[in-house]
Amino acid sequence: MSIAIFPTIIFSAKLGVAGLAISQTIFGHDDLQKYRYFLAAVLVLFSIHALGDLMIVSGGYRYVPNLVGLQLPLTTFIGPAFYFYARSLILRSSAISSKSILLACVGPLLVMLSFMPFALLLSAEQKLALANPATRDPELYRFALLTCLVTTLVFLSTTLLYFRAAYVLQAKHREQLMQRFSDIEKKSLDWLRIILLLWGAAWTLYSIEYFLGFVGFKWFGSGVAIPLLEFALLVAFAQLALNQPVLDEEHKTQETGTVPRVAILDQQRMTRIADKLRNIMQQDRLFSDNELSLSRLSSAINVSENHISETLSQHLGINFFQLINEYRVAEAKHLLATTERSIIDVSLESGFNSRSTFNTAFKNAVGLTPSAYRKQVKLTKTDN
Repeated sequence: MSIAIFPTIIFSAKLGVAGLAISQTIFGHDDLQKYRYFLAAVLVLFSIHALGDLMIVSGGYRYVPNLVGLQLPLTTFIGPAFYFYARSLILRSSAISSKSILLACVGPLLVMLSFMPFALLLSAEQKLALANPATRDPELYRFALLTCLVTTLVFLSTTLLYFRAAYVLQAKHREQLMQRFSDIEKKSLDWLRIILLLWGAAWTLYSIEYFLGFVGFKWFGSGVAIPLLEFALLVAFAQLALNQPVLDEEHKTQETGTVPRVAILDQQRMTRIADKLRNIMQQDRLFSDNELSLSRLSSAINVSENHISETLSQHLGINFFQLINEYRVAEAKHLLATTERSIIDVSLESGFNSRSTFNTAFKNAVGLTPSAYRKQVKLTKTDN
């Protein structure tokens, strides 16, 4: 019996990482909040997936052939579990309706129904014979191939569908934060969007390789490259999820869709509000407060939050986050051009709460990093 050593090590490592993360999720906090249950569920499902693959690459299926593939219906819950984890982390009211639960069961149920004939009608000896081209029955092999194709397509489509739902939810959450807060770095969960994109790509590649491997196609990275990618993503996801600060209620998102804003202020009124905003930013440098919020700005200029938001969107064509960043970047450009202060000092004095946030915002606005901008200014002065 041949054992694929390197893949066996990778899948064993995945099991170990998932186990440690599950332990940390459940026992590492006194207050076990709802989202941690869903995080634990995601990690458990990853463990089941890794265990199923480990059984194949290690040759363990030869001892328990009737267990091969039984993890497939459970692993099809990965997409829904990931989405419910995102909901519980982001939404103010994360209660899950009966309809949502039933919909989440559709994919796993389809996989189970597709897999059931293979699991029940074939004996252990017939299943083992399929692993060897010399002993497999052509008719049974075609039947197994069709089962593999159907279950793979259902798994992939279910996973990608729920990943997309989680992606849209995170984008909506970020958009709502930008309307109310100037500091969203640790609250927007941008890492979740990146993880979803990478996991979606990884699962797509995994499904393609899984099916092609079943028909006998191999490439030089088969059984190694994609498992390594999955392992790296699991480590990154566990690290980021466990270190994600809990969002308080004001930073969470309303589940109900936002009604399109209808203008209730005339242009004259919005112009006056825009003038107030400009004055308080230029004279009082309110933008330098790195925790500035729409609520605080509303109190400072004695204008309601709704009226400020309407002025920003309808009159200025920006949101609160963009408004504050414009003034912060302008201040940073001035400091970089006229002083020798360090980059971190410039970022803090401009109102940014970290150098990474500052670098990203500055480069997006100016097209250069702060250091490159300072060098460019110095070269321009020298040439003149």
